[in-house]
Amino acid sequence: MASLLVKSERSRSSRTSSTDSSCLQGLEVQPVSTTAAMRVVRMVAASCHRRRHVPTGVPLGFGHRYEWGMRVLIAPQEFKGTLTASEAARELSRRFEGHELELFPLADGGPGTLDLVSSRVAGAQLRESEVQDPLGRVVTARWCELNGGEVALIESAEAAGLWRVAPSDRDAMKASTFGVGQLIHAALHAGCSRVVVTVGGSATTDGGVGAAQALGVRFDDEAIDLRGRAHRLARVQLEVWTDVRNPLLGADGAARVYAKQKGASDEQIERLELRLAKLARLHGGDSHTRPGAGAAGGLAWGLEAFCGASLAPGFLRLAELTRLEDAIRAADLIVTGEGRLDAQSTFEKGPWALAQLARRHGKRVVAVVGENALDEATWSQRFDEVTLLTTSTY
Repeated sequence: MASLLVKSERSRSSRTSSTDSSCLQGLEVQPVSTTAAMRVVRMVAASCHRRRHVPTGVPLGFGHRYEWGMRVLIAPQEFKGTLTASEAARELSRRFEGHELELFPLADGGPGTLDLVSSRVAGAQLRESEVQDPLGRVVTARWCELNGGEVALIESAEAAGLWRVAPSDRDAMKASTFGVGQLIHAALHAGCSRVVVTVGGSATTDGGVGAAQALGVRFDDEAIDLRGRAHRLARVQLEVWTDVRNPLLGADGAARVYAKQKGASDEQIERLELRLAKLARLHGGDSHTRPGAGAAGGLAWGLEAFCGASLAPGFLRLAELTRLEDAIRAADLIVTGEGRLDAQSTFEKGPWALAQLARRHGKRVVAVVGENALDEATWSQRFDEVTLLTTSTY
């Protein structure tokens, strides 16, 4: 049998109160997905209220007692492969009945960015274009026009996202960002004077070669030819908003940190590293060392190196665009989360970056995650509490 356990971890510095968690013992379910986990958490919370283990405040499976009538900002990122950010926000909101809630599904440049911007920015207009997915199949991808068509916002995961490829079909060696270049071309053709490409959640580790090829750049074994590059690129402001701060190469680089989740074997990871290193050598300079260059399998670096883009941290730019900081100021408690909290999270992924911003305003931050792979010394740098939804077998 398997039992689903709701476990709360708190920073030692924040353990000022606690709730009776005896109502969590003995709960047995069949763990199917994070969605099922959320249902169980709601059952636990309801049971705790019925049995009056906590006479005041809200137990909710958390270790800290939260008083009624708080203003709670619920801002999770996607639970990859299970819940979108919007779905996760709705699920978590059901645990805070009796409070003033603001749901703010989080994005840092990866999947969910277009949904966030189109719902939060006045005048945003969604557009569609037919492009290639990571394996070259024709798909319909969305992008967004802002400021009356002056600005195009492109979520690279719409074309090159890992969500586009079934786990059994993932091919890290062949996956291409060509479709992202097609989206940029569509924005140029529409007459946009500023093109923002948000990167993250990709199935690719091609160093942006595919995107550059779609825009006319030519590659061979010994040279990179920029002469055929789309002329309109010279007349627009091209920006890349990155979801992480990894460099292109090395132990913290695109291949060695992220390629495994895209289907690469250990041997393929080293081949991808060599391929990216050769591209960096052919291009010259040290731009591959910059924070964020390794985002989306090096797409960020490729757009900078081959197409003249500038790089910026995606979370901060999106937070400014969507006025996230105003929502943080107004909240008493911030609840965020993602499927897995691990070393990748600390490269300024959405929840990690959100917690830093919230701490600047003296706000308490709780993370709800499917799995926590960080030790307390690490996660407590940003979060006051981590609530785990874990499965154990006995």
